[in-house]
Amino acid sequence: MAWGNSLFEITAEEAEKIYSESKIAVIPTGSLEQHGPHLPMGTDAMAGIAFGKRVAEKLNAVFVPFSVLGVSPYHMPWKGTITLKSSTFMYLFSDVVDCLYQHGIRRVLVSNGHEGNIAPLRVAADDLQQKYRDLRVVFADVWVVVNNLFPDLERTHAAEMEAMEVLCYDPSLFHPERGTNPSNLEEGRVGHERFRRKDVYTMFRDFREVAETGWYGSLERAKVERVPEVLEKVSSLIAKDAMEMFEAVQRY
Repeated sequence: MAWGNSLFEITAEEAEKIYSESKIAVIPTGSLEQHGPHLPMGTDAMAGIAFGKRVAEKLNAVFVPFSVLGVSPYHMPWKGTITLKSSTFMYLFSDVVDCLYQHGIRRVLVSNGHEGNIAPLRVAADDLQQKYRDLRVVFADVWVVVNNLFPDLERTHAAEMEAMEVLCYDPSLFHPERGTNPSNLEEGRVGHERFRRKDVYTMFRDFREVAETGWYGSLERAKVERVPEVLEKVSSLIAKDAMEMFEAVQRY
């Protein structure tokens, strides 16, 4: 698939033009982890890419190829999952942004498709913003935006919301007929909330603490005919909110 404004596909001359005009880079982040028998393990990375490249086009920003690997050790009980250490992920992100900064980028938008990346990304971004006082990093957690705009696509794991993200990347990779073993829905909701609370909470160690089979929820409302609307609304909101955020915090 064409990645739109991607450094992977454009020439150095084309990149220099975008650098000088917008000074914005969009970096997609995700993970390679189990998503049940019906979704690809690259689901989270696909979410970051599918929406991130649309946002980059809207902002005339460079779209920066990044590792499809993320921080997801709690999915290691399922064979195939590959995770990075938080420190490795932070160093990789920092090295990429260092290069972008040298080329004139002053605004970085992270199109993040994986919850486990949030903590290391925040630490790395904090260090980068202190190092470069005219650099700002803004995050867009794609799955949250999808769920906010389309609340019928419930925020579980490997169900409708993430299936919709895969459909936005490549519909051929979603196999709903294979999704026959969801874990208990209510137990999954309660289990996930232990890690998502904002007051008293713990950290993931093994995702079976949430869903014994690795996923829970329904697949019924993830439809390929919804792709154009989801892609457009999600990418438009991220682009708009990101620019508003950049402008609001750029003064200091």
